[in-house]
Amino acid sequence: EELKNTEVMEGETATLHCRLSKVAQVEWQKGHRAIKPGDKYQMKQEGPCAELVIQDLEETDSGDYTCTCSGQKTTATLTVKVLPTLFTKTLKDEEAMEGKTATLRCELNKASAAVEWKKGHKTLKPGHKYKMRREGAVAELVIHALEESDSGSYSCVSGDQQTMASLEVKALPVLFKEGLKNREAVEGTTATLHCEMTRAGAEVKWRKGSQTLKPSNKYRMKQEGAEAELLIRDLQAEDTGDYTCVCGDQKTTAVLTVHALPARFQEELKSKEATEG
Repeated sequence: EELKNTEVMEGETATLHCRLSKVAQVEWQKGHRAIKPGDKYQMKQEGPCAELVIQDLEETDSGDYTCTCSGQKTTATLTVKVLPTLFTKTLKDEEAMEGKTATLRCELNKASAAVEWKKGHKTLKPGHKYKMRREGAVAELVIHALEESDSGSYSCVSGDQQTMASLEVKALPVLFKEGLKNREAVEGTTATLHCEMTRAGAEVKWRKGSQTLKPSNKYRMKQEGAEAELLIRDLQAEDTGDYTCVCGDQKTTAVLTVHALPARFQEELKSKEATEG
């Protein structure tokens, strides 16, 4: 009994069977390559019957298989039918804090399926920011050092199949790393109030008492990175008071004291002579 052509689905096990006229040693080949027993192949022989068992079938296992015995041989074709790729576990929406790491995970119906990760329409590449991991049929995307700009829609694509989920990066609350300090200055000069926050680019507002200050010839607001400054020019005694820098629900306050210049005679008295009457 010779080998027969066989069709089997990907991931399953195929068995090729032949029968000799008497008990004899056989050898198996795929194409011109000799096959050795192992995790992939098992050879069985019971009396004149010989079997080749091929496990965990992949598309690359398709081909011609031959059983040889004392110069005689029989050949058959194994066709492995490829399963359509499907996501058995889809991506889930995730939330993570700024600065942390997020992991998006999905699972396919076969370990051999290639995948591609995207953010929106942009294909992602592995690097410091992104790590792509694969363990069998499980695919993972790891996103490091999260920023608010990492929020968005992510997808895992395999062939014409895809799964999509959203990542929301929650911003850390902005705190004052260095608060305002009380200042003393002399009338007519310029005073600078300075503070520093835990994050660059955070919007701040300045107040004197309950009054919100606007940029003008009197007030100049500067921001570089996480540092903020208020310059108060041409100081007068009435500029004395509490100044506050506000960022979100955080604030820092300091007192500016303006010392008046001592009064001086700009023009001294001059001696005069006058005639009586």
